[in-house]
Amino acid sequence: GWSSGGHTASYVPVFAIAFVLIGAVIVATSMHQYWLKEGLAVIWTDDIDALSDEICDDADNDKEKVQAIYHWITNNIRYDYEAEMVYQNVDISRTVETKKGICFDYATLFAALCRSQGIPCFILDGYSRDNSSYKHTWNRVYYDNRYWNLDVTYDAIQIQENSDVLYGFRSIGFFPWVNDDEYVITRFY
Repeated sequence: GWSSGGHTASYVPVFAIAFVLIGAVIVATSMHQYWLKEGLAVIWTDDIDALSDEICDDADNDKEKVQAIYHWITNNIRYDYEAEMVYQNVDISRTVETKKGICFDYATLFAALCRSQGIPCFILDGYSRDNSSYKHTWNRVYYDNRYWNLDVTYDAIQIQENSDVLYGFRSIGFFPWVNDDEYVITRFY
């Protein structure tokens, strides 16, 4: 049976396919992690790194760092009701300096502070499933082996108005690209 080589040759494509698939997963995972940690489309300065280090100084793990960043933003950044709502400006330093912003500013600042700590974090743009003219930006952050949806803007407004109704952290599982119950996602970055 084995002298014809027919059986041996049939194993080569299986090993080649397995090798290619494993290689693709490794590359995709590496790029995915780089993308989330280094922050495409979100650039921050050394001052933001220093602020993130200060905020996370007492944190022992990623969950504690994420919660420290969340609490700092929700207690220090106010919603800017006079901001131009059409133009999105990535200026994290301006948001920190003025202590004001809109949803895009909140989400971008949150992502930059997390990413500067090496914590994967997405920024998501979308619109309400109930009203397509209502546009919004929020985050998905990774810790404790899963992604969490959070709306720092909503929670900051609620906390500053002394409301107990918060969006909080909602587990969405291992994959960040799952659909959202409240919003149609138009962009991940």
